[in-house]
Amino acid sequence: MASPYTPPESELDIAGMGPKATNRRWVIFSLACGTSFMLYLHRFTWNVVGAILTDKEQMGGNVLTEETVAWVGGMFNITYSIGQVPGGMMSDFFGPHIYLTSSIVLWSISLALIGLSVAVGWLVFSRLAFGLAQSGCYPALSRVSHTWFEQDKRTTLQGLVATLCGRGGGAVAPLLLASFLIGYCELSWELSLAVMALLGIGFAVIFFLYFRNDPSSDPLCNETELTLLQKGKNPKAKETGNVLPFKKAFTHVGMLFFMLQQFFNAGIDNFFGLLTGVYFVQVLDVDLSSAAWMISMPLLGGAFGGVVGGILNDYLVKQVGRKWARRIVGSSGKAIACGLVFVALSFEDPAAISIGLFFVKFFSDWTQPTVWGTSTDLGREYTGSVFSIINCSGSVGGVVFPIIFAFILATTKAAGKFSEHNSEFADFTPIFIFVACCYIVCSLCWFMIDCTKPIVPDSDQRPPSDEPDITTTT
Repeated sequence: MASPYTPPESELDIAGMGPKATNRRWVIFSLACGTSFMLYLHRFTWNVVGAILTDKEQMGGNVLTEETVAWVGGMFNITYSIGQVPGGMMSDFFGPHIYLTSSIVLWSISLALIGLSVAVGWLVFSRLAFGLAQSGCYPALSRVSHTWFEQDKRTTLQGLVATLCGRGGGAVAPLLLASFLIGYCELSWELSLAVMALLGIGFAVIFFLYFRNDPSSDPLCNETELTLLQKGKNPKAKETGNVLPFKKAFTHVGMLFFMLQQFFNAGIDNFFGLLTGVYFVQVLDVDLSSAAWMISMPLLGGAFGGVVGGILNDYLVKQVGRKWARRIVGSSGKAIACGLVFVALSFEDPAAISIGLFFVKFFSDWTQPTVWGTSTDLGREYTGSVFSIINCSGSVGGVVFPIIFAFILATTKAAGKFSEHNSEFADFTPIFIFVACCYIVCSLCWFMIDCTKPIVPDSDQRPPSDEPDITTTT
């Protein structure tokens, strides 16, 4: 008599009789999460460093203005944008193993360099080096998600990697740097950066030892797991050696609107990475140690939002199809975030403002898994290159928007307004309004993106199915 229980496909091979799948994909998933966490942990240290550099009490004659901190911090995005496409192409062609290991080591060293001097020229050099070292990381991780994540769980897992772990690392950065290393351990901010750099190098060693480029080259991945991970992929596609035809990418209408969306999305995101520390410490007059959790709140909101957005994406794909699932999550998140900016502005208490910004980033960043998912939908075996173009577009926004922020701060600086930390400070309200307007542009762009039309359509590469896979057993 046949058993009424049918084991899930993840436990058996395609015939229902083979061995249980190995769990190498979860080891790779954990390493991807750790890489994303470490990237944002290091990147968002600038929020604390910027608050210190603008503090007259700590820096004395070496104090910098808010606008200087804004544009120096934005130097990161110049090399970050330049390195995106080469990084994505290298991860597609050679695989992400050596590329990501080298990247983690180099950006960790660059982080420590920031603490060697407060001269503006040196800070600019350090930020340029840091941006170049981090530039290819997310294109490579996007490639990892295409290769190692199951199709029906991919967007949820991408949300955990990119948003929960990425934004989570950003949220931990001020707590670890300002509250623990500087506050509790009483280390200088320069030495604290060096400690955080050593953490990154240690993780790079672990990544190098345990990561593999793809399931087929991993001896610890059995045939059942390999079959599971091949579902939904072009069977003739190569895991390495792929080169995207860029002419098709730049004449694809959905891709062009996708790039525009990311230009505004990542551009305005620099406010949360560069200036919220300055805002809470200098403008709202909160002590640095006390402000650490307030600086973390928007990033923490983004981390949770990414998880919800990823799960919602995979649910809606089964309900309304892939195209509208991406559009609904992408557009609604930005529209809601726009309204919540004005809610946050209505508060006077710094703690209440930080909680308001938590929800702004929650809804703004629940679109992050949608960006990753749309990149894999459009790119398929060229995912690393496609994601690099999208991330490069965002990085160009990251170059432009800090200059805009610096201009707004310079023109709204109100002489005669005094705080404990700085003799004068700017009005941040116009920046918040600017951020809200940009969210609306992002929201509208999503309706012009059709993820079911891949950049390279041909008879061997079918668009991802909107329907869940159904296995019939007898």
